Amino acid sequence: MNKTLFWIAVAAVIVVAVVAGVVSYDHLHTVAVAAGEQNWIAKLVPLSADGLLVSASLSAFVAKWQGRKVHAMTKLSLAVGLTASIAANIASPFVGSLTGTSQDILAAIVGAWPAIALALSFEEVLRLSSMWKAEASNEVATEVAALPEVTAEVLPETVAVEVIAEPVVVPEVPETAATPEALPLPMATPPVRKSAIATAPKTGSVKAEALRYLADKPETTAAQLALRFDRSDRWARMIRKDFQEAQQSTQTRELVAV
Repeated sequence: MNKTLFWIAVAAVIVVAVVAGVVSYDHLHTVAVAAGEQNWIAKLVPLSADGLLVSASLSAFVAKWQGRKVHAMTKLSLAVGLTASIAANIASPFVGSLTGTSQDILAAIVGAWPAIALALSFEEVLRLSSMWKAEASNEVATEVAALPEVTAEVLPETVAVEVIAEPVVVPEVPETAATPEALPLPMATPPVRKSAIATAPKTGSVKAEALRYLADKPETTAAQLALRFDRSDRWARMIRKDFQEAQQSTQTRELVAV
């Protein structure tokens, strides 16, 4: 088909759609005002009908473009949108004289219409999204199928080569050659802990030695005491506690004697 003719048809459709949208907007606005809606709400109601028709028309156009069948929900959306637009166009000259029950029924229909249009339009958006994803996956599959096939190279057959082993000549060792004696290796001595050498008590128990050390140096902390006598911090704290209690009892006896 000639592209010029195609674009002429597209331009004609756009002109018709603009004219139909303007006329439909005016008539739907008139119906919404007659139903008792506020002025700013009455201006928005026609957009819901036109938006439903646009979304359904685009969904049908994409389906036909991809060679698919138009979905039943798309047909329903087109039918509902066209029915609402045609009904508003026909009823607009007569709705001004409605009163009582007739006006209440019209107000109920106009109030329920935006929710119906939103549900159908959202369904069309989801369908357009699924069709777009399907088209993208088809394009990827087409590109993969167009890639050249990679054939495995056939390696040449290996040729067996016979290896002839030559005799190994071992030099003769004269019997008079003296075998060197193995030198004795020094025995390894276990490492001696520095703290054990430096802090081992000379006489008596470790506790007594620690108490004598605290008597000479009472400012020694528990950590320093544990390091010096190679004991735990808990043991050092107990020794310091005993030393402090002994000092307190000595001071108490001195005060009592005075």
